[in-house]
Parts: sequence; C-alpha cells; structure tokens
Amino acid sequence: MALTTVPASLSSTALTLTTAAQPNITSVGTLTGLTVSGNIAGTLTTAAQTNITSVGTLSSLTVSGALNGTLSTAAQTNITSVGTLTGLTTTGNLVGTTATFSDTVTIDAADGDADEAYVFAVRSQEATAGRNYGMWIRAGSNSSDESFSVRKFDNSSMYFKVRGDGNVGIGTASPSLKFHSSETGGSTIAGLFQTNQTDSYISFQASGTTDNSTVRIGAVGDALRAYVNGAYRFAITSAGNVGIGTTGPSADYGSDTVLEIKGSTSPGLVINDTGQGSKYGIHADSNDLKINYGTNTLVTFQNDGNVGIGETSPSVKFHIKKTAASTQHYDQYATAIVEDTEARLQIVASEGGSNAAGLLLTNEAKHWGVVHHGTGNSNIFSIGYYASSSSGVDLSDNLSDILNITTGGNVGIGISASLQGELNVGGAASGDPSMYVFGSRGAADNLPAGHLTFRNVANGVGDVNLSRIQSLTGTGSNQTQKGQLAFSTNDGSGLTQRMLIDSSGKVGIGTTPSTPLHVRNIGNPSGGNRNTVETVLTLDTTGYYPYNGYGLGIDFKGEDYGNTAIREYGKIQAVMTDHSAQNASGDPSFKSALTFWTNTGGASSTVATEKMRIDSTGIVTKPFTPAFSCNSSGSYTTTTGDQNIKTFACSNATTLNIGSHLVGGKFTAPVDGLYHFDLKGAATYGSGYLFMYIFKNGSAMSNAYHYMYQTSNSATLSFTVYADDGDYFEPYINTNYAGGTVSAILFSGHLIG
Repeated sequence: MALTTVPASLSSTALTLTTAAQPNITSVGTLTGLTVSGNIAGTLTTAAQTNITSVGTLSSLTVSGALNGTLSTAAQTNITSVGTLTGLTTTGNLVGTTATFSDTVTIDAADGDADEAYVFAVRSQEATAGRNYGMWIRAGSNSSDESFSVRKFDNSSMYFKVRGDGNVGIGTASPSLKFHSSETGGSTIAGLFQTNQTDSYISFQASGTTDNSTVRIGAVGDALRAYVNGAYRFAITSAGNVGIGTTGPSADYGSDTVLEIKGSTSPGLVINDTGQGSKYGIHADSNDLKINYGTNTLVTFQNDGNVGIGETSPSVKFHIKKTAASTQHYDQYATAIVEDTEARLQIVASEGGSNAAGLLLTNEAKHWGVVHHGTGNSNIFSIGYYASSSSGVDLSDNLSDILNITTGGNVGIGISASLQGELNVGGAASGDPSMYVFGSRGAADNLPAGHLTFRNVANGVGDVNLSRIQSLTGTGSNQTQKGQLAFSTNDGSGLTQRMLIDSSGKVGIGTTPSTPLHVRNIGNPSGGNRNTVETVLTLDTTGYYPYNGYGLGIDFKGEDYGNTAIREYGKIQAVMTDHSAQNASGDPSFKSALTFWTNTGGASSTVATEKMRIDSTGIVTKPFTPAFSCNSSGSYTTTTGDQNIKTFACSNATTLNIGSHLVGGKFTAPVDGLYHFDLKGAATYGSGYLFMYIFKNGSAMSNAYHYMYQTSNSATLSFTVYADDGDYFEPYINTNYAGGTVSAILFSGHLIG
C-alpha cells in the first residue's frame, strides 16, 4: 500500500513495504527487521537502521543515519548522499555523495573482518601468485604511514605506495623523496618512460622554470640528450661520444670515442676545487687551447702546434716565460725558448754511480751531448759526440767526450784523463792535437788578428795583463795571407812588445828583424856609460860535475849546393878545459876555451871540424890544423928522369894525418893558406946527380928542390909555400944515374895559417 505518512516506528511484524514505489514517504523512523523489496524515496532519519537485512533499489534516497545490511546487486544509481556505512559490503554500484563519517565502513568481498587502521580497502582473500593483495586507503598515524598502496599478492612487499607526506614509492615501502622507484627483483632497470614518438623525454620544472618543457632529458633513437632553454646542451651518442653544445660529437683525428665541447665564445671545461679555493679552466680561444687559473693563462696550445707556458702567443714550438725579457731577440729557427729576467733550465739526475744529467742534440743518427757525469766519473762536465742509428741506446754514456771540465776547473780538449793544468789539449795516439784562433782582418800591415793574454786577477789593484802572445797580419803585399807572432810582457808600465817572429821566420828580439836572428838591446838598461858593453845574447847550459870538453855552442847549418840536404857549415863552441882542477863548488882555476869549426866539404854528411881554438890565456892554437908525416920502408932503385916517389915515401907508416888530407902519399890542401913541407932522404949512386923535389899540382916548384952530388948521401928539403884549397903536393926525384939506391925518405907538412 501507499504510505503518505510514516509512523515513528515500523517493524517487520507490523509492516511490509511492497515493491511498489512509495514515492510519498517523506520520513522514516527506526526500521527494525524490515525487508524493503521495493523502492523508497525520501529521507531516512539519523536513528540507527541496524536491522535492515536487504534493500532494493534506493532512488533519490538521502541517508543521514546508519545502514546495516546488504544492498542488492542492482544498481543504486540514484543515491545522492550516504551517511556512515558500517560493516557494509557493496556488490553493486553506489552513486552519490559520501558524508563525513565518524567511524569506518568496511566493504568485505569475502568475509566480514574489519581493519580499523584503514579508511578503505579492497582485499583479495586468495594469496595467489600473479594476483595483487589489494588496494588500501589508510588514514595512518604519521606522515611516513601509507596513504594509498598496492601490495604484493602475499602482502610481503609494496608495489606502489603514497605516503602521508606525499612521497610516492614504486617497489619500496619507504620512499625518501617525492618519487622513489626501487627494483629489487634482479633487473638493472628501475623504471621506464616510453612514448610512441622518435623522442622520449622527462621534463623538470622548478618554481623559476619558464615552461614544463624548458628543461628535459631523454632518448632520441639510441642517443641520450639534454634539452635546456631552447637548445640541446648535452648529448651522448649511441657510439659513446659525449657532446656539450653539440648533438653529433666527433673528432677530426679519427678517435673512436670523444668528448666534444662546442660553443661560439671560448667553450671550455672548468675544474673547481672548492676545498682549496682554486679554479682551473681548459677552453678554446681564437683557435687556440688555453689552460687558466682564474683569469690568468697558464698554458697556451696554438693551432700551429706551438706551446706556451706563461706565454699566450708562443712563436716557437715550446716557449716558457716567467717574466718577459726587456729586449727580446728570438732565433728564427728556435724550437724552444726559456725566457725570464734570469732564465735558467735545470736538468736533475739522481746522485750516484754513472747517473748523468744531460742535454742531447740529435740530427738523425748524429748525436752531440752536454752531460754532467755522475760521481762514478768524478762529476765531470763534458761535451761529446756519438754516431748511432739505433734506438734505446744510452747515448750519454756512449759519447766520445771532446771537451771535459773537472770540478776544479781544469779543462781538457780531446783528453779526459790526467787533467793537470787549467787547459789540456790532447788527441788520439795517431792524431795531431791543435788549437786554432780565428781573426778577420783587412789588407793592412801589422793588424792584430788574435791573441792569448795572461792576466793576474789577484794583485790588489784590479786585473792586470802580465803578458801576451799576439798574432799580426804580415807586411807588404798580401798582408792577409801572411802572419807574424809578437810576444809582449809587462814591466809595470803596461804591455810592451819584446819579440817578433815575422812572416818569413826571422826572429827579432827588441827590434823588427832584418836577419834570421836579430837582437837589439833597447836603450841602456844597465845604466852604464856610453862605452859600456851591453850583453844582448847569453847562452848557458848546466851539467853535474862536467868534464873537460863540456860546453855549449852555436851551430851553423845550411843547404848543400845542388840539393836540398842540410849540412853543417860550421860552429862556435865554448868548452871547459882542465876539468881536473875544478871542484864541486867551482874552483877558481876553472879554465875554458873558444873553438871555431868549419867543414872541409865532400859528401853532404861531412861535418865540421875544429880549425881554431882560443885558450883560457888568449893564445890562438890550432890543435886540429891539417898536418901529416910519413916515411919509407926499404929502398928505391932509381931510373933516369923524373920519378914520383910518393908511394915509396909513405910505404912504411903514416904517423900523423890530421884531417886525413894525405891519401896515397899525396897531400891535398883543405883550405887556402900558408903551408910548410919537409922532405928528407938518403941516396947511393956511383956518378952523376940526384934532385929531390916536391911537386905542386903535378909540376916541380923551382924553389922546392935539393941537389945531391954523388959524394953526398943525404939531403933535407924544407920550404914554406901558399896553397889554395884543393892544391896537392907530392915527393919526386930526378937523376941521370940508373941503378942508384934511395932510402930513408921522410915526407911531412902542416898548415901554418
């Protein structure tokens, strides 16, 4: 039936509402044990409706109280608002407005278990793999509790969780940030963002970001790109190349993996050490690459390969500059330059053994080295050379040292051992050690062309030139091709030339030489009178306990006539005599003599012999004056006419032959001079006469004969005659008696002077 007015209470025993619509019920009190099989339209009061067991379609029903029962599976599409639903399981649809309830309503799909911690839950009572456990909406007690979650089928872990503070977790029950994805199933991929476009991005937007697509990162094909403020700023290609400012990083030199930083205004890389407060940069600048510390450029790499440290415009391959030199004169072909107010390059080696610090200068297989040898080689500094086309060779230790300097300052050129003096010049055993001093002078007489000067730097008054050996150009024509050597000394007033060897080899002491040896005593250094004899040349020698004949002399030699052989022309000697009278202290009875020697000629090997001597008393003697004496043996039988008896006259013995000028009984004068001859003999004959002659150059001298009569058996011929060098003398007889006997002949002679 239709109810237009509902009493305060209805019970199932009192009333059953039919299924016909009751559109006019405006209010209902407590419904106890009531089954509503029809439609009720109106308002249920706030009194508890605890005993409704089933309700049909509720059309336009406002529930302000509690409902306890089962709603049918028919759609409840017209409920506009519902109050507190306690223990209600809904198998159909509810459409309407849920009011604020003071208690929890659980809709249980399988049983009626209530979970007071949750506002709303949909659970599965079948813990089956592959099915989720349920969806939960929870009030929670703090911000870390879940607000919404989806769990694993066995409730052992979270699939999805939203915390009370808004943090969202996927695969984690404790999301620490607004979005937290955790993969614990063994995969290396924790999340996937996928589109059906060629690009797939994640966008980031902060409070100051102009648009939700201004900052994004994602995939383009197989590459990773970052898009910031209207342009691609960062990219990693599928090949692994990294680009900053470019999406196609590559290298012109063919590298397979590169990092390319691209920009139009000094693109670069900055390294910022905040702990030390230092900031370094590597950047491109006008086609160059620079390394900076702050705004200061430390290193510059130019695009032509030149490198500068402290130099922003290196003009050579390697230029180190600490402080710019006041005046810069760079070599045109320099490869490296070190520049500073005091520029220094230090090469350091470890101490000990043969360790060497060196600088090698190599032209392909030719190597020069400047080396500081280690303690094993007495720390010698050397410049050496080595030729080798091999690699991996210890070039420093294989250098042939040309110049060596010891730690004491001794210098060796061509020699490294036994450097005794400040300068040592040596060479190979078969070499010729030499030293050259070069000058460049024009065509003029006596121009200086190099010198060796000896200075004293520790004399208390500054450096002083003590002596000098000076090279000079020659005199006359072709001066630049002639050379002279001058020797100078300092007597306290400055250098003065003392000796000159001219271009022809003449030696001048105190003068310009006009003869092979020219000695001049300058001034009157002894302070004597005008008639004082000044000694300008002194020869001396020393000996230990010299004997008779010891002395010194001057030897005169020259070229032989017709050939280039040098022979002895003569000599002058001062010798000791009577040495037995001299003691170790130099006895006053010491005596000396002056001897003069000449060469009598003959073969080039003929030497000079003493021809004159002045003894200690001033007497001139001729101990080696040409002299001879010989006599006969047996008898000579005469014939008539001239007969040369030289062989007979000297047939017995030659008792004297000084100078060996008597040969075969014939004497040859060795020099021009006055000679004296003697001829003595005896003869026996029966009648007639016998003349004794001395022939000169094969002819009888009219004044050089003796006439013996038959009654006289002996005769003496003695005379003096002048002879030229080469004149020869022989003994002769002339008789008219044949068969006479001549015996006891003596032939002698000597040079008078």
